[in-house]
Amino acid sequence: MENISLYVCAYNVEKTIEEVILGILDLQPKPEEIIVINDGSTDSTSKILNKYKDNIKIFDLPKNMGIGYGRNLAIKESKNNLVATVDSDVVPDKSWLLNIYNSMINNKSHLCGGLLLEKYIKSNRYNYWRAIHIMHSFKEKKVSDVRSFITGSNMLLNKSAWIKVGGYDEQFRSNGEDVHFCIKLRNEGFKISYDSDAYCYHLQNDNLQSLLNRCWRYYISGTGLKKPTFKRMILRSIKHSKYCLINFSKDLINLRFSILDIHFRVLFNYIKMEYKSCKNNEIKF
Repeated sequence: MENISLYVCAYNVEKTIEEVILGILDLQPKPEEIIVINDGSTDSTSKILNKYKDNIKIFDLPKNMGIGYGRNLAIKESKNNLVATVDSDVVPDKSWLLNIYNSMINNKSHLCGGLLLEKYIKSNRYNYWRAIHIMHSFKEKKVSDVRSFITGSNMLLNKSAWIKVGGYDEQFRSNGEDVHFCIKLRNEGFKISYDSDAYCYHLQNDNLQSLLNRCWRYYISGTGLKKPTFKRMILRSIKHSKYCLINFSKDLINLRFSILDIHFRVLFNYIKMEYKSCKNNEIKF
């Protein structure tokens, strides 16, 4: 296997970062280089990272710059042409790096993503709802030529492709940067692939409020940052209502009774946030 750099962007992740670092150090084979971008954390993230300073390179940013900036910095500072990444709440399986590398080579792709498995899906109904309704996944086990996008949660990238497309858009501070980046790759003719044999475990453990916030951020990143207007608010609210009823019906048919009410909570939050954005004439991530 070629030499690979691996990076993690971390911001106030004291609950998960140590488990992630230990998972990376347990990879077989290990990446030659491990980079952590500590993106202005104000909790105990810095203290936890320092425990592993002999095994990782830490870049401490004085203030939070966002995920787009963090990704660009890590890739720029990496010393290898192949650069892997996992999110700060994602623990890779021991064979993840080898599997995702082999898949990239076999498919001759420039970006390869892996499967994300929810660790706490059985014990938390908000995680269960998220896994069904907002997590991006493929029905196929392997996809040699992805025509949509790969989430940034766990992936391997050819650095030359990153250079060619001009890196990540740094206006995306919390999410959406992966979708935009994949669009740029495809527009330049670079190939994207996916392989579920390369899998990781997602440590995210949502409550109602964190789920509502997450849904709104994901939605806004997909709207193209359009300026809010009352007309757009009404049209979007109708669209939200339609999707709410469709997904509610699907869960009802599949006897997923424990998560039925979440649809209406999410719908109410969408409409509330649409109105707030329109009233303030701004959209915030």
